[in-house]
Amino acid sequence: MNTEQPTEAQVKKVWEGCGLKKFIATDGKYHWFEDGGDICSPTDDNGNVLIDLNNLFKYAPDIIVGITFRYYPGGCECELTYITEAGFDTVKSWVQNETDDENKSRELSALALFWAIFKIDEASAG
Repeated sequence: MNTEQPTEAQVKKVWEGCGLKKFIATDGKYHWFEDGGDICSPTDDNGNVLIDLNNLFKYAPDIIVGITFRYYPGGCECELTYITEAGFDTVKSWVQNETDDENKSRELSALALFWAIFKIDEASAG
């Protein structure tokens, strides 16, 4: 179960696993770039790609073939099915909702999806 925000190193690992690369742009600042050379957006004030559903779906690895979100009173579960050399595998992540705010579903979903993609990267590296 993950309830914390990812570290900078974990964010870097996921975005690099999605095929993005971080370089200095013509403005002299570091930015994340897509494979085709376009700067990723939206980003925060430091040029980091935002962890939101739009970016995660846009840049997610193309080995992902299925995504299921399940919402419970205590949080959100994300289940990813992805292609492996042996066929298919599944990872799950859980993000706890530490508030009573029911409107946090998109934020919780994005964080749960992030952690599931992180688990795919961990499984591939292991």
